[in-house]
Amino acid sequence: MLDYEARDIAHRLIQARLVARSKEFGQSIRDIHKGIPMSRPKGAYGATIRDLCVREIEIQGSIVWEELKRVLLTLGAEGVPSPGEYRTWETLAANLKSMVAHHLGHLPTGLGQVMQEFEEHDTAILRAVQERTMGQIGTEIDLCVRSFQHCAAARATQSHASEVIRMAIFDQRGQHVSYQYNAAGDINFGAVQNRMEVVGELAKLQAELRQAIQTGLLDEEVATDADYQLTKAVQQAKKPEPDKKTILEHLSGAKALIEGVAAASGLVNALTKAAEVVQQLF
Repeated sequence: MLDYEARDIAHRLIQARLVARSKEFGQSIRDIHKGIPMSRPKGAYGATIRDLCVREIEIQGSIVWEELKRVLLTLGAEGVPSPGEYRTWETLAANLKSMVAHHLGHLPTGLGQVMQEFEEHDTAILRAVQERTMGQIGTEIDLCVRSFQHCAAARATQSHASEVIRMAIFDQRGQHVSYQYNAAGDINFGAVQNRMEVVGELAKLQAELRQAIQTGLLDEEVATDADYQLTKAVQQAKKPEPDKKTILEHLSGAKALIEGVAAASGLVNALTKAAEVVQQLF
């Protein structure tokens, strides 16, 4: 669940990396100072310092989003996350953006002072880069929260859908299974546009596979192995720096295990489509 405790964890992770990054930036500035000949004015290096400061905002923005995303995906890995202590998904998104502003809001002032030391006064560019960077992260947050929201909505209807999906008729002579792939109609890899949405669809496909397993569609050994392969694919896709090759290997492994089962053709096709979008977006 994404709550205030999770936000505190994210703050601490972000702060630790930003402190380390600030030391690296400070060393870069000191190295430039040392390299300036006595005969040349500091102003001759103003453009270099300006570019360095602009890049620093982008780097720190990347750090903030990487750590925030890591917390979101890690804490949302088991089950579908809810807004937690926030009342609505929109409020959750707003609070996440507030965290970003907290860590990046001071940068134009501090970096502007560095620029002025080198007689570079075009500090307005720093504010523009900061706003652009925060806007980009804000868009990523909106997409992330939207993906979680869709997963939560799917989970809310799961109990009803499972009654349709898991129709099993048992008698003394054996077992006959009737299974309908994606009865809820909410799995659609063709509509995904970014990695977060791929993760959301993979999570739905994982739940779909488990529902199929519960109907007795697969024998116990195949079911265990297929669920393992898809679980590992989902876990890898959720990492801050996912390995595409590993994801594809696990998806291929799951597909190979079930493609011989006629009633599992819908799952096989979904795994094929999942591999295609992973190839494109990761």
